[in-house]
Amino acid sequence: MADRPTPYLRAVTPEDLVALRAVFGDPEVMRYSDSGVRDDAMVAEWIARHSAMYPAGLGKRAICVAGVEGPIGYTGLVRDLDRHRPDELEIGYRLARAWWGRGIITTANRLAIAAPDRPDAARIVAIIDPGNAGSIAAARKLGMTYRREAMFPGYDHPDHVYGVDLPLPPA
Repeated sequence: MADRPTPYLRAVTPEDLVALRAVFGDPEVMRYSDSGVRDDAMVAEWIARHSAMYPAGLGKRAICVAGVEGPIGYTGLVRDLDRHRPDELEIGYRLARAWWGRGIITTANRLAIAAPDRPDAARIVAIIDPGNAGSIAAARKLGMTYRREAMFPGYDHPDHVYGVDLPLPPA
């Protein structure tokens, strides 16, 4: 098996923009994104938007590993009542392709869910394109199961909502 570095999470900062190009600028990583590949201006706006959520215990965090400068991906929780139910928090995650297949996203997602400042919720959900086998596998490793479909404006097919009641089952 490939090297399994231990990830840690930290706040995203404007200085992360260059490193995050390996995530937001990779067509394969962004294949199932509703916005596709993102340019630097969009990534800068994304960083600012998620940084503003930190006081509420929400927002995407940088996934980092020792010995690597800058983040290799992101994970984090949001509350968006246009996308999920009031008693749910949504987890969203992406990882630079060079780091796929090492168990990093599972560990990072568990860290995000276990954050001491996380708002209360009955469950964590992930909203995933049904063709995104990698994200579905990552959700299942958290104990998530398929719950329902979700159709959003502008989509040509429904996404699938996976969920797990809190607390998470043991790893």
